[in-house]
Amino acid sequence: MFSKSINRLASALLLLLVTTSARAELRFVSGVSIPGGGEVVAHYNHPSGADLVLVTNSLGRTTGVSHKVDIYSLAASGALTFVASANFDNILGAAATLSVSSVAADPNGRGFGVATIIPTDNTRVLGKVAFFELATGNVVRTVDVGFHPDAVKFTPDGTKVIVANEGEFTANAAQAPGSVSVVNVAAITSAASFNTEVPAVTTVDFNTGLAAGVNLNAVRINVVNIPAAERYLYIEPEFTAPTNDKVYVTLQENNAIAVLDLTGPNANKFTAINYLGTITQRIDGSDQDPTGGGINAININDVVPGLPMPDTMQTFVHGGRRLMATANEGDARTDDGDIARAGAAGIVDVVLDGAGDLVFAGSVNNSAGIGRLNISRVDGNLDADAGIEVPTMIGTRSFTLWDEAGNRVFDSGSMIEEFVRNNFPLTFNMNNGTANAIDTRSDDKGPEPEALAYGEIGGRQYIFLGAERQNGLFQFDITDLNKVQIVGYFNVVNGTSVVTGTQYVSPETLVFVSAAESPTGRPCLIAGYEGVPDANIDGSVAIIEIVPSAAQIAASSIRANVVANQLLTVGFRVAGADSVLTRAVGPGLAGFGVTNALEDPRIALFSGTTQLDSNDDWSATTTPASLFSAAGAFPLTAGSRDAALARVGASGTFTLQMAARTAGNTLVELYGLGAGARFGALSALGWTGGAGDMFIGGFAITGTGTKTVLIRAVGARLSAFGLSGGLADPKIEVYRGALRVADNDDWASGVTAADFTAAGAFGLDTDAKSAAVKITLTAGAAYTVHVTGTGSVSGHLLLEVYDLP
Repeated sequence: MFSKSINRLASALLLLLVTTSARAELRFVSGVSIPGGGEVVAHYNHPSGADLVLVTNSLGRTTGVSHKVDIYSLAASGALTFVASANFDNILGAAATLSVSSVAADPNGRGFGVATIIPTDNTRVLGKVAFFELATGNVVRTVDVGFHPDAVKFTPDGTKVIVANEGEFTANAAQAPGSVSVVNVAAITSAASFNTEVPAVTTVDFNTGLAAGVNLNAVRINVVNIPAAERYLYIEPEFTAPTNDKVYVTLQENNAIAVLDLTGPNANKFTAINYLGTITQRIDGSDQDPTGGGINAININDVVPGLPMPDTMQTFVHGGRRLMATANEGDARTDDGDIARAGAAGIVDVVLDGAGDLVFAGSVNNSAGIGRLNISRVDGNLDADAGIEVPTMIGTRSFTLWDEAGNRVFDSGSMIEEFVRNNFPLTFNMNNGTANAIDTRSDDKGPEPEALAYGEIGGRQYIFLGAERQNGLFQFDITDLNKVQIVGYFNVVNGTSVVTGTQYVSPETLVFVSAAESPTGRPCLIAGYEGVPDANIDGSVAIIEIVPSAAQIAASSIRANVVANQLLTVGFRVAGADSVLTRAVGPGLAGFGVTNALEDPRIALFSGTTQLDSNDDWSATTTPASLFSAAGAFPLTAGSRDAALARVGASGTFTLQMAARTAGNTLVELYGLGAGARFGALSALGWTGGAGDMFIGGFAITGTGTKTVLIRAVGARLSAFGLSGGLADPKIEVYRGALRVADNDDWASGVTAADFTAAGAFGLDTDAKSAAVKITLTAGAAYTVHVTGTGSVSGHLLLEVYDLP
């Protein structure tokens, strides 16, 4: 009754995977609320005592003014305990202090920290750097730096403190130059040393600080018609990533990365300014998608170039070369004078005015086009007339890896928006966790990536990214730049529950702490959350451990309408010596309202061409009903003609064949039994009859964390394996409940041949009509895959699900 030839075909088609431990769960450990603070955090690796966490605390004050850094101990349990505060009100005077903008901890265990202080009159009064004792919070020394100091870092060897002085644009005022200050602390041996030692400060601006051959000619300026001699006044350093001999500096508003040498003949000179250009992204550019259509109406289908305009940055070595990772937040002027809605009158040129005139070929309609999207007013004008021909957004909703020359090595594209839309749609492009604010930031900067950290765990390399508006923390595995994936995610906000007093909203900074330096003995993130002062949502700090993910494919099902004596073949790989429950349900479907249920399904289990077992009419004696409940499967009526088999200690690759003497609807199911039960790959060889007939597969991901899967529906390519009549043009739709999370018609529009190689799947070669999607999904949900043909065309198809490493 069962065909060994078909079984050999299924075995050949089901290629095996080797899973890895790259995936992780971001698990909340502890946190504290910091009214008015939480924006910037730092970690002090104490050489002999408890580690410390430093956090700025001077934002959103409504009663009184206090500008300080709070100091907490970090226990082996991950708990935070308040130790002291470093108060900076007396340095400039509380009323003359705008904010404490950044903090860093000495990397050499000398017992001091450093903070940057911005004056209220920030274009005429120099900013300050304050050094303070970690044990007591006592301020031990202050020095002048540049205008509007925005970020502070130590060089890895701890000999220098690097300050990015933004010199932020102020409308209708004289402009202060942006610069970088280098503070020499090589002679400092302890916090007490500052009583006698005054660190030397060198401040380098973009006027006299340019090395030979470096100029500002190609640098973006967000104010028009600035004379060449004054361009340096509009350069705005935002963040630094120091090494011991160079400092990489993001110039956010200028869309560039500058390089400052610390040693050699060009010491304290900018030796390069690398303009970053634009990155074309596929985004959701409208904040009106869900209107009337719910979450299924969210469309990530607007193709728009964007200016990276990076905020935070980290540098590290990858594959033998130094790279910079940037969070491409984007930033408009403080007066928003350099942005406008694309659909506003006169902004985008859509009318051909005569010979030689250039126009935008797309739509600036508010609902169907990019009319609602905020774009730059100073970029994208190709022909010098009044209108913009290339609407360009600020920020790219992504992170990017750059080499030292400013060449783009990798960009995450639409990965953040797609992941959130597919898994947490109620938080899609929401605004700082605001209730019912789904999609409200799509017309601006979307999820708004802001916080960024780099870390290595178990020989793998990761980027951790915090989305300020969408509120999520994302973990990207960048070990192989051809297979970058989101492998971890954390967000306390569900899109509807943010109220006054809610913590962990609006991540601004992230610090990675390795297992070797972590008091808990496990790698962790320290996350600084700004909160939303206008909504009375406090700032906060969270300790988040990074633990291996337990996400796994633990169950699968295939629903098909089979003809008499037709084989339905399912292949699967069991990872580990786990038990597997297999079922073919026909009569048992009647209770679910399924008509024309198969009368008497029969199943056989094979390893290769060897039949291991078979069943025709399940028995509680051989397959106890308790196994059904243990697997989470619905019960079957005792004595029914449904089929069931349990295989104890299964490990390896198997095929399950189902057949019946009559036609009808059937459900073939696979369940992994036990805590470690998981499937490495799944496939089903079946038939769709056309004219609306649908082949449906399903799988469940259990545990925690994320899982990336490759799903394929193969038709014509089956001829290479001796099976004629493959479905000519299969289409895939993937659902979680009623939410469609992915779809594809022709595979090349969704995945690459390299994705097939990574999965261990056979190539599709000239078969351009088969369908495939690669998608990262969260655990704790069941997913269904619908496969249909075109019109009334029928044929064989192979549905595959691969657990990607």
